[in-house]
Amino acid sequence: MKRTGTALSLALALGWSGFSPVFAGTFHAAEKNGVSGEYLVVLRASAAKLSLDPKGSSLPSARTVATQLTRRYHGQVARVWDRALRGFLLRATEDEARKLAANPRVESVEQNVSISGEELFSAPVASCFGLDGRPWGSLNGRTPPSTSPQAIACDDSDPTHDGGSNVQPPRCRDNWGLDRIDQRSSTRDGLYTFERTGRVPGVVHPLVMFLDSGINSRHQEFIGLDGRNRAAAVDVTGDRSCPPSSDTLGHGTHVAAIAAGRTFGVAKDVDILMIRVSACSASSYAGYSSWLVDGLNVAAGHRPGVLSWSSNSQDWVSDNAVRTAVRGVVNSGVLVVQSAGNQSSPYVQPNTSPAVYPTGVEDACSWSFGTLPGVLVVGGVDQNGARWTRYLSGDLADQFCPPDCGSNVGVCIDLWAPAANILAAAGRPDDSYSYCRLSGTSMAAPFAAGVAAFYLQAHPSATPQEIEAALVASATTGALNVNTATPNHIGPGSPNRLLYSKVP
Repeated sequence: MKRTGTALSLALALGWSGFSPVFAGTFHAAEKNGVSGEYLVVLRASAAKLSLDPKGSSLPSARTVATQLTRRYHGQVARVWDRALRGFLLRATEDEARKLAANPRVESVEQNVSISGEELFSAPVASCFGLDGRPWGSLNGRTPPSTSPQAIACDDSDPTHDGGSNVQPPRCRDNWGLDRIDQRSSTRDGLYTFERTGRVPGVVHPLVMFLDSGINSRHQEFIGLDGRNRAAAVDVTGDRSCPPSSDTLGHGTHVAAIAAGRTFGVAKDVDILMIRVSACSASSYAGYSSWLVDGLNVAAGHRPGVLSWSSNSQDWVSDNAVRTAVRGVVNSGVLVVQSAGNQSSPYVQPNTSPAVYPTGVEDACSWSFGTLPGVLVVGGVDQNGARWTRYLSGDLADQFCPPDCGSNVGVCIDLWAPAANILAAAGRPDDSYSYCRLSGTSMAAPFAAGVAAFYLQAHPSATPQEIEAALVASATTGALNVNTATPNHIGPGSPNRLLYSKVP
């Protein structure tokens, strides 16, 4: 009894009104790129309630707890998170942050970290090239599909001719990925079937969300089949040098158009919410880990919905605030679809110098949240069913992955989707008809997000885990390159499952 009384006295002295064993939170200072004076604070589940929790909780709000803690330990509350996680962004000295971390209501305190453009997005964006002989390409006047199936026009229907090279783009002028995911056979039929699209009365239409660079919301790809604009945008960065409904990089526009564009998109009439998590500056496209948490906090609770996230970092996987926020999005009923990452090069073959592929082949478990149920991790393949690698899959030269890069591999990948030379809308804010091809696992993730939207249209009450299981169970098996004598096989431990759009 005496030991219990001592613990209770200590808990009350530290400002904790409900008794539980007293554990100090953890504190982590950034090893690199730390933002001076900014810390991400995660509160324990027993310390505060989420705004999405059922009414009647006796716990205080996250804002109330944040105010109490900063009043006691000093510092300022910059932002409060109460949807995906219980927490807040703290502005304080390191000494003040360390003292706050010792409070039993606090789970962790981590220094905010700045993020480079290479880390923020998983696509080698420089692999965009002109289409139809015009800068950035133009398909002005192309009639979008109004009925299913959609004809996919190709100059050459033989997929083995689509490999291209680093100087010659593939011959297939339209999106080969759409053609591939709606059939089991590797011989493409030139058609894409999209049964569950169109705004039918009584049908629940899911929201497809993106954590990305913004969206060119005026692009023709985001006009619905009924003529309405389906794209909305939220900016969590506070960067006012560009409007939320613009995209100076083009990455966000491209991934959104893969998932939901009316011409080259998977789910052609779902609503889109772009959550911009990168700065406007063309020189950096920088972000912060706090912005990712901001974005995840926005995404939580939008049901039926799916969040497509084409970003990867080893630092985020170990960051408790980001990981807690991802788990919170899933717990709120939203499936998270994440790219596997582009940190790998082709497998080194006998009689080939290792210097050609200096980065090696990376495990997707180290770069994604694939260990969390309700997070669907998607690897990237090319037109021939081989693991996407920039040079071997025929991309143009790229500044972000010299001399090569490619899809990560391993057991954390749930399935694979098209990732090489994917044609979709470009992000130029002054052009509503611009298109280009991009490559990378950034492109694979929105393919799967579009299929998840299909499933949600038919099963609007499905949990993230149920959606994930349905897409995995329906995937086409045995269609990918597993020949270890080739440099772009999918890798030992990787599932031989290709995304299939007709999920029952």
